[in-house]
Amino acid sequence: MNKIIGLICAFAAEDWIELAIEQALEYTDDVILNIGAYTKAVAQNEDRTLEKAMKYKKYVTFVDATVSGKHWTSKAPTLNAMMHSSKYFDVDNWVWMFDVDEYYLKKEVDNMKANIFNSDYNCVQHNEKYFFINMRKYLTNVRKRMYKISDLDNKFRPTNKWTGPKSNIYYAEGNGMFHYSMLCNMYAKLDLWKTERWSEPRENHPLVDWCNKIYFNFDLDDEEYWIEENAKLYGVKTPYWIGDMEADENGHLYDFNGSHPHGIEAADLPKIEDFRKLYEKN
Repeated sequence: MNKIIGLICAFAAEDWIELAIEQALEYTDDVILNIGAYTKAVAQNEDRTLEKAMKYKKYVTFVDATVSGKHWTSKAPTLNAMMHSSKYFDVDNWVWMFDVDEYYLKKEVDNMKANIFNSDYNCVQHNEKYFFINMRKYLTNVRKRMYKISDLDNKFRPTNKWTGPKSNIYYAEGNGMFHYSMLCNMYAKLDLWKTERWSEPRENHPLVDWCNKIYFNFDLDDEEYWIEENAKLYGVKTPYWIGDMEADENGHLYDFNGSHPHGIEAADLPKIEDFRKLYEKN
């Protein structure tokens, strides 16, 4: 039976870390965890993420971050160190990257495992629902987060690109990834983006500009106005700053009325009307 190594890198995610660990423990065979900031700018957002994660120290393996001073050159070597620390790092097993803001339905995970284990597939692609302001509005995309280990030289390179084969893709069916990135602490994300590729913060990162001008002000009751504003500023008629996150044919957010992954539902998170208010600064 193939095994799955679950990798979680997290920081400034105290509201999400326990949900992420619980999910990884349920869906994978060995959970490797890194709690740490790659830059000084991100480190200033330290919260209770590590404290909460330590409750699981009997069940997960902690690995220190490999810090280069820039996010994009720190995460890949950190992921590699995490992967190599697993007892299941071996050919034909799988590596699954779990960010703290990415969740999956159990029935879909069970179906995926039934199809990829003992098969020729070497990569999994999920549909993505990228939630926006709350858990009822979203954009769409696709993501690859799972890779089969074909050779012990397989590794991640910046930015988290897998060096092993990715030619035989299993296209997972269903909802796929429930991606809550924009529902997390966006101020910590701003600091991450400012130092993503640079040692010193850069205020002119386009995602930082977009958050300040559009996302923090976006009114779901007046979508059309903000979509037009986004088009004027960034050249795409969509709520997002670039077109790789797809809106509907009119540029509007999609509506979601189904069930979220069970850990998310149990925490009553779908009831929150506006996640921005949880983290807004005075």
